[in-house]
Amino acid sequence: MKYILTLIFLFFQNLAFAQNIEVLELETARIYDPGVLDAVTDTMDANLWQGTSSLTAISLINKIPTKTSSKLSEKLIRAAILSGGMPPEGERKKYITARLRYVMKMHDKDALKTLMAGYVDYVHLPKTRVEYALGSDDIVSACNISDNLKNNRSLPYWIKIRVFCNINRGELAAAGLAVELLQNMGYQDRQFYELVDFLLGYSEYTPKITNNIDPLIDAMQFKAKNFDIQKLITEVNNDKLNLKESMDIINQLSNQIKYDQVEKILINSIINNRNIQIGQTLINKTQPIINDDYDKPSIEKLNTIDDESLFSTKILATI
Repeated sequence: MKYILTLIFLFFQNLAFAQNIEVLELETARIYDPGVLDAVTDTMDANLWQGTSSLTAISLINKIPTKTSSKLSEKLIRAAILSGGMPPEGERKKYITARLRYVMKMHDKDALKTLMAGYVDYVHLPKTRVEYALGSDDIVSACNISDNLKNNRSLPYWIKIRVFCNINRGELAAAGLAVELLQNMGYQDRQFYELVDFLLGYSEYTPKITNNIDPLIDAMQFKAKNFDIQKLITEVNNDKLNLKESMDIINQLSNQIKYDQVEKILINSIINNRNIQIGQTLINKTQPIINDDYDKPSIEKLNTIDDESLFSTKILATI
């Protein structure tokens, strides 16, 4: 009996204790965007986008300049784009696309790789994979993904990808038909159409596009610049361009292209043309009388040394 009374006492005591327990509702799990930088040390708080709509965030990201002369501005932009934390509210896929596109334009492959790993639920999407391939200059992979696409092939986005792939493969007739399809659909994209006209040979005008974060437009623009290189090589080799005209074209190219492909043109073609002018000038000059025993360098040798040391220095200084 004693044990029964003890159990009854403990039962009611525990019951009274349980009545004092406060039961709280579980909060909705928070979504955090992956980051590359330390939000604290880089002045960006984890709540940077909290309370901001995704449409506003996307608009702001699309307006951020891709190039800036200020080191401080560059640091702030990197921190805003790469810091992790609470994402904007609303359409998540479009925000992630805008963010990844901007990182592609930053040409920071390590940062892009880190963010892609953090967006594991989105990187499998065909559009994300295509844009990652385009941003990595892997046109073949981008086109393979497009070729194997089974759904939504009739959307303007994928038609544009196929147009670019057709151009890369030399399938110009197919590219032209796809462009007509886009136009008949009433699709508007001035930058895309201008680049297509140039790449298909309909226009000699090279489109000048700035502050672009669309990987497709970026890839098309890079191909257009390569067309300019071939034009430069042909015209310089045929002596059709003077020095100023050649430099005008060279100055439109990216630094990497200049160093990788134009240096030989400058030294072998343009300098040779300049040597002719300098040689003629030296011949017309009155030469000072010097000892006949002195080994006089030939005019041709003087031309080459003077021209290469002075002219190439000036050229490289402009690059």
